[in-house]
Amino acid sequence: MLAKDEYVADRIPMGINAEDLFHSMADGMMLIRLLAAIDPDCVDMRTVNKGHSLNIFKVRQNIDYGLTCAQGKIKLIGINASTFLDKVTYLVLGVCWQLARLLATQKISLKDCHELYRLAGPDEELTELAKKKPEELLVRWINFHVKAAGQDCTV
Repeated sequence: MLAKDEYVADRIPMGINAEDLFHSMADGMMLIRLLAAIDPDCVDMRTVNKGHSLNIFKVRQNIDYGLTCAQGKIKLIGINASTFLDKVTYLVLGVCWQLARLLATQKISLKDCHELYRLAGPDEELTELAKKKPEELLVRWINFHVKAAGQDCTV
């Protein structure tokens, strides 16, 4: 998603066996850019401190701004700027997982994928189907194709 991003492209690709992810997330810029990829209107890049040699106060401002932008989009229980500065692995991974899930499922809707109308049950209105969470639609889509392939199992 961010391989060509002007602010964080130099951090990608990350090593999968190293702690590159935690170092990349430590200044808040990756968090901010991921949020901008999810919802471009939630981040105002004019308010973000840019550069490679930011002092701790500017880094903390970036992280706090990113967390403020993330409120309402992901769960942030027990997560603050220190989580990223101290590289608390399980909490940073939790934030990354939620952001990745949002990125992966943001286009799963009747508005973006018109063919999902085929997933409606015999007595189900399209408005009811449109209210389903993206994850529920994805499970229905998988089960639809499993059934079409003649299999008896479901997800």
